[in-house]
Order: sequence, then C-alpha cells, then structure tokens
Amino acid sequence: MSRRSRPKAIIITIVVISVIAFIAFGIITSQNADIENQNKKAALLAEKELKISDLINKVDEYAAIKGEFTEIKSPSKPCKVFIVQNNFTPGLAQTPDEGYIYSPIYYELPEEIQAKSASELTTLVQLNIFEVATGKYSNGDTAYTLHVKMTIIDMTKSEVIFYTDLVQQPFTNVSNDSQLHRQIPEYEIIARIEDLAGYIDE
Repeated sequence: MSRRSRPKAIIITIVVISVIAFIAFGIITSQNADIENQNKKAALLAEKELKISDLINKVDEYAAIKGEFTEIKSPSKPCKVFIVQNNFTPGLAQTPDEGYIYSPIYYELPEEIQAKSASELTTLVQLNIFEVATGKYSNGDTAYTLHVKMTIIDMTKSEVIFYTDLVQQPFTNVSNDSQLHRQIPEYEIIARIEDLAGYIDE
C-alpha cells in the first residue's frame, strides 16, 4: 500500500467503525426503550390487578361453579361482570389440571359493567377455550378449529342465563405458522356480554 493510500484507508476504516457503532447504539437504544415500555406495562397491569385482587383470588372458586342452561335471561341489575378462563395455550392439548386464570378480556369490557370487587360481582362469565385438530393442509400442517364455550351465570340467583360455543373454523389456506391457530374472538365475546347486559355505548 502506498503512503498516499494509507490515510484514505484509515479514513474509510474510521467511517465504517463509526457507522457500525451508530447502528449498534441505535439497536441498544431501541431495545432499552422496548424493555422500558414492557416494564411500564407490567407495572400498570400489576396496579390494576391489585385493585381487583379479591376477584382474582377467587378464580378457582368461580371456575368451579356449575349449572344447567335452559334459556337466555337478562342478568340482574346493575350488571357487574368478571371473566375467568382456562389457562389456554394454542397448539397444546388442554387438560383440567392446567388451572384457570382471570381473563384479560375483562379489561376490554366497558368500565361501567366491570365488577371491581367480589362483593360487587353479579354476573360471572366462564370461558372454556380449546382447539380440535380437524384436518390437514396441503403442506402437511394440522388444521385446528378453535372452540370458546361461553357460560354466563347470574351470581345473585346462582343461575346459568346464557351459553354458547363460539367456533372459529380453520383458515382455508395458510402461508406461515402464525396462521395455524385462530385467535380468541374477543370482540364477539365482548359483544355478547354487552348485548346481554343491555349496555349502550353513549
């Protein structure tokens, strides 16, 4: 290498190192921001959960409530709702010993009909979520049908006032693994609860 070309090579090396350092700094900054956002979300959720801890502590008790459904009835007023569901994981066979959790869908309900304590609860929603292998795609992947068995209980009367099985059929075609499992139909669940409760969004 000639003496004249050495400074140029050094400059190029410095520029390349600077670019790499800038990119690395950007990635680290982005990762730190993501972690900070996740921590904030976790802290907010923990704060929310603390406010309804007496409801959360009764999840297993609420999940064990049984009853026979005969006909759709309106819930007692004021309608204050809490939702429990089985600990569902897409792609895994569900068994009773996997337990129950409070459903995050609870927080998607209008605040006016959210029960804030066990003493306020009048309407309990139980979700039993599971998948059934119902076929195969042309590429050999399993096609799953998602079932959400939804039971609504009037806690003031210990009576089942609503029941349905929300069925999500497999996609006709899939282009990647993320499409193998249907999403829980949160919007439909919320709509059913709002309709039964006579909720009107003003």
